[in-house]
Amino acid sequence: MTRILGVHIDILASLFSICSSASCMMSDDSDDLRPITVPVEYITTPYGYVHPDCIQTVDEDEMVQIDGVTPHIAQQPDGSDPRDLTACTHPRFDSEGAIVSDDETAPSEEMNLTNEEPDTSPGGSNWFESADSKKIGAVSYMHAQWNIPSAPKSRRGQRVYFFPGLVNSKLRATTILQPVLGWNQADSNIEGWSLASWNCCKKGKVHHSKFIPAPGSMVSGDIIGLDCNNGICSKWRVVSYDWTSHRSTTLNTTAFGLKMNWIFGGVLEAPGVRKCNQFPPDPVTFSDFIINDSDGRHVSTPSWNKTFWRHRPDCDFHISSSGDRVTLHY
Repeated sequence: MTRILGVHIDILASLFSICSSASCMMSDDSDDLRPITVPVEYITTPYGYVHPDCIQTVDEDEMVQIDGVTPHIAQQPDGSDPRDLTACTHPRFDSEGAIVSDDETAPSEEMNLTNEEPDTSPGGSNWFESADSKKIGAVSYMHAQWNIPSAPKSRRGQRVYFFPGLVNSKLRATTILQPVLGWNQADSNIEGWSLASWNCCKKGKVHHSKFIPAPGSMVSGDIIGLDCNNGICSKWRVVSYDWTSHRSTTLNTTAFGLKMNWIFGGVLEAPGVRKCNQFPPDPVTFSDFIINDSDGRHVSTPSWNKTFWRHRPDCDFHISSSGDRVTLHY
């Protein structure tokens, strides 16, 4: 009996060592697909798992601005009645349950000009694939439209996000401006597809506009730079628009003194997805791009780099592009 018990213990220990990763310690039947290292109160966002204290909804008559090093929210246009004045003191987690290190290095001209290739996406391990370009340099405006796919066949509480966006190529974790179409966006109280405009992650803070339903077949996003000089726009307006309801949701924000010189024509992000049928069954096509350089001049849509950030689960990840269209397959 002692020998049999010892064998059983050895087997259990081996199984535990095999399944010690965060991704293994999640039940297929669970509606909460978060890794066990992420506290239950954390909210799923396009930037991974974020503590509720670090997420702020910004009304359309408000704006995100910065005074010193900590971003806060104030009334437009004079910056009165500031709120959300303290920095986030909670860590942020990626889709694997690892703590994300937000880049808090002060911006410099060298950082605004660099073309150094990053080793991770602006979304950490949460991104699966993206079409991007740095060929244009700093931009002051971007428009894109994309289709709303069908609902995922398997619905286990997963979040799926599609968006275009603008980032600084060096300080990619400091700010990303993005109009986001999300499936079951956490904290939205909207089932199915919805829209919101987002900016993350200066001092660990996440700001977004109000959520609106996206009941139709097509949405669009506009990222608009204001008060631009020498490639840097002091203000940005991120607008997400639903073509069926004719409703929009707008985030007025800042890029914290950074040039937005890394353009994403389309991104698939999906924290917690572990099976192919947890993605929508049909692809998403981004099209009708309008891009202006930092001087406000219209420029041609660039040829897109195709980057695959994650390869698990083993789905049909590929990107096709033709002319003014780029399609994400999965």
